[in-house]
Amino acid sequence: MAHVRLLNKPNVRRVTIDEPTFARLVKVADPQFQPLLITAYDTGMRESEILNLRWSQVDLRIGAIKLGAEKTKTNFSLTVYLTTRAKAELERLPRHLGTDYVFVNPETGTRWLEPRSLFMRAGRAGSSTSGSTTCGGASSRTLGGAACLCRW
Repeated sequence: MAHVRLLNKPNVRRVTIDEPTFARLVKVADPQFQPLLITAYDTGMRESEILNLRWSQVDLRIGAIKLGAEKTKTNFSLTVYLTTRAKAELERLPRHLGTDYVFVNPETGTRWLEPRSLFMRAGRAGSSTSGSTTCGGASSRTLGGAACLCRW
């Protein structure tokens, strides 16, 4: 038994948020958090990739985000193309002096470290207005188009 390999458990999450539910979530989210939510939902980027995103990685001219191998979980470089909606959200974001981060907490002037409280507050507000829950209060990686934002 000492030499028996364990089977890998697939790291698959099956809970998703459909577009109407996501629209309700964005509507009740704090305005400062909406661009982050939309970018995460539309691109399918991981939480760490979103929170550590820098303007130097964003090319709004071609509508893409370029993630170097050292910035991804898989250690492969990746180009993520933006939807029209995500691109518009990034274009309207202000650039903050003293930081290259895209998503900056306006209260601290530094990157968002823990936006979960804003997400959970929006999720509770969205579920109370719609009569349904968003991701059942659980959390996970976005899947672009049919996002699973719950781990946020």
